[in-house]
Amino acid sequence: MIVDCHVHPTFDSSLFKMYAMDGRVDFTLRGLLAEMNASHVEAAATYASYVPEFVVTNERLLDIVRGNPRLIPIGSFDPYHPDTSKLRRYLSEKRLRGLKMYAGYWNFYPWDRRFDGVLDLCEKYRVPLFIHTGDTLTRYANLKYSRPIHVDELSVNRPDLSVVMCHAGLPWLEEAAEVAYKNENVMLDLSGLYVEHGAPYRTAFLRRISERVEYAIYYVGTVKRKVLFGSDWPLARMRGVIEFIKGLHIKAEDKALILGKNAKELLGIKT
Repeated sequence: MIVDCHVHPTFDSSLFKMYAMDGRVDFTLRGLLAEMNASHVEAAATYASYVPEFVVTNERLLDIVRGNPRLIPIGSFDPYHPDTSKLRRYLSEKRLRGLKMYAGYWNFYPWDRRFDGVLDLCEKYRVPLFIHTGDTLTRYANLKYSRPIHVDELSVNRPDLSVVMCHAGLPWLEEAAEVAYKNENVMLDLSGLYVEHGAPYRTAFLRRISERVEYAIYYVGTVKRKVLFGSDWPLARMRGVIEFIKGLHIKAEDKALILGKNAKELLGIKT
């Protein structure tokens, strides 16, 4: 079973359309499901977003996934005014299966006390917190808020909180690996590392990224409950990222954990 842990249903985002695989994307729900079918992806964690350039509210996300049990809804929130009462209802009813924090885009550190109420809910309902780490698509974002090292403080202070560092902190892969190695409650997803464009340097870039991912995995010391497959669709095709992971010089059983087994456990997906 292949589970994609990083999908954006940003069907109306001009920013995503500008960056998404040279425009070769069907920006509709039908296009997302077709991409999953073509890549043999059985389930996908699908994100809400409260970032101006790609807004997908929790209500819009729940409307998108309604009637599509293969899409696992991961909510988000307004960083200035988190509606914890509504989030509590969605989480208690299991309508949302996790929450996403866009710390770098919001220009807040992930441990900022303004998020305490949201983090309390994640702990209470035992759902993972996905955090954007690493590079951003927008120029106004301050990268210091996206550094993986700041996830360390959050994870130390909240050992019962399950945290996923999206994009494995690229370009700070080694820093992210250290945070994941040190903290039992931290995982990495590999979304955003595979590129669809950039010739003539694409081959060299992917070779270098593969080496760095392999090093990060060896540094963490284990794949089980530590590393997840994420495509970052529509910014990359699911099939391309899957082939990228299959090409890594790691054990076959570790590839199986990355491509699906770890996510099934994290998100409580039943087969």
